Amino acid sequence: MNFLKDSLLRFGRMTQSSPLHATVPVTFILMGAEKMLELEFSCPCQPQLNLSLVSFTFSVPALLVFTIMLILARPCKYMCGCCSCRKFAESFLACLIPPTVWFILLLLDGQYLACGLTHWNGIYVSDMGDPPVRWCEPTGSNKIKGRRLHQDFITYSKIVGYFLLFVICLVTACAVCCWDCCHPKEQDVEKVSDGETRQQ
Repeated sequence: MNFLKDSLLRFGRMTQSSPLHATVPVTFILMGAEKMLELEFSCPCQPQLNLSLVSFTFSVPALLVFTIMLILARPCKYMCGCCSCRKFAESFLACLIPPTVWFILLLLDGQYLACGLTHWNGIYVSDMGDPPVRWCEPTGSNKIKGRRLHQDFITYSKIVGYFLLFVICLVTACAVCCWDCCHPKEQDVEKVSDGETRQQ
């Protein structure tokens, strides 16, 4: 019990010092949750229900982790006080990281968007083909066309996921490089002050 309490207190202190610290455990929890959801996910195979289920699968967990990060990081308190906009931006961006990770995980999996784009009625089956896939098998005679479309939907989803990941990495790398080029003295001052604190 004491270990759990100490761990929570330590995590709270880390979050207050930098909200980015909170994104790491939350991201790992999301990855585990996505794997569990992948095992339990079942597409209704009815066009309107498909779209509703997939919309909620994307939005509700993302909103939940965004709310948790808001509670942990508290970015709005920096708007009200005398702190700089930098702290607010850092805290708010930290709140956006886990929801973005959730979107990317679902897109890279592919089956969620494929379910949402499925526009025919059918039965959700596990097809042990090459590759094995779970999909909405049409009740009519267009099974081959339906399977090909489903594979295309999965491919489109993965392309969007990888493109989004690429853009985020590119923007992050550019932002870090620009920040380091524009504020080199600030970092040197922080390093010197850290060294003096350790010596004392």
